[in-house]
Amino acid sequence: ATAYRFWHATECLDMGANHAYLGAFNDANESISYVQMGDAPPYLFTGLCPSATDVGELGAGAGSPQLLLTGLRPARSRVGLRIVLPASVLVRLAVYDALGRRVRTLIDRVLPAGATELSWDGHDAAGARVGSGVYFARLEARGVRTSVRVPLIR
Repeated sequence: ATAYRFWHATECLDMGANHAYLGAFNDANESISYVQMGDAPPYLFTGLCPSATDVGELGAGAGSPQLLLTGLRPARSRVGLRIVLPASVLVRLAVYDALGRRVRTLIDRVLPAGATELSWDGHDAAGARVGSGVYFARLEARGVRTSVRVPLIR
């Protein structure tokens, strides 16, 4: 029998000045790895990591754009997301894999103030079904970046 060993991203830390790290483990519990990420491909999601000095961002107030994961966790086929905006604003919401590669852009347009419900169907930009793993949904609005971890099981 084939033993699959997938890597799962668990923690991300941005120390500033191009020092961002991703901690991950594999299914076989054989090792834990820390990888330094940069601003160039394939490590595009350093903005997903909370900074060691950004404690204030973790408790975003009512005036900040918010991204929330809704529904079952982990999801099997469809992932529910809720965007809450204090005002009408241009929003970019994309899903990234654990290596920081953009899997699919879900929204790139102006959304009204208030809550907007949407979902990701677990497919990439070409329409292919993605595999099980941990993905990241990243919201950019009003100069604020926020993200949620999206566990997906097939």
